[in-house]
Amino acid sequence: MTEDSGSKDDFKIEDIRNAKSEVHKSSISEANALSRSLAKTSDKKRFRATDHYDEFDGVSLYNSLTTLLPKEALITAARFEGPKIALYTKNPKFALTELTLHLSGLSKTMKKRFVIRTDPSIRISEDMTRSTVLKIVPKNVSLSAAFCDDATGEVILEVSSPEAITPALIIEIASSTGWLARTRLSPHIPSASIK
Repeated sequence: MTEDSGSKDDFKIEDIRNAKSEVHKSSISEANALSRSLAKTSDKKRFRATDHYDEFDGVSLYNSLTTLLPKEALITAARFEGPKIALYTKNPKFALTELTLHLSGLSKTMKKRFVIRTDPSIRISEDMTRSTVLKIVPKNVSLSAAFCDDATGEVILEVSSPEAITPALIIEIASSTGWLARTRLSPHIPSASIK
């Protein structure tokens, strides 16, 4: 009796395993069919999360993004920089104000983060940038140093009170110099090695 009852239990366990694998296979095939039907009906201008964006070369990425973004952005280049996409623009005022609204929705659909950089052709020299920033920064804020980073297109401003540099001042610095301003608190003890 024990042999018969043991074989009946084994048979039931095998049936359960087979039934589970059949359910799993059918759910995978249904999911694949659903994704294929969604891919056929989706809008061609809209990016899907299933796309492989790393396979884009620079030209096709640039062409795709310029069709989706407004013409006022004056995008000159789009490049992959690690996990992010860097957009180079000749209109820093528009890029810092209205372009960010367009990019927030686009970054959710593409599952990528965007970095806005100014085009190198509109940036002025480092010495002219320092003198222009000194004219723009309020008198009650002391500017201890200004470093220009060519790779990121940013001017790093070491100021006595970073909270005094408002977003309107950052936009004014970007539109007049071509460099995006980043502020940080100036050190209390100046370093001789940085200079």
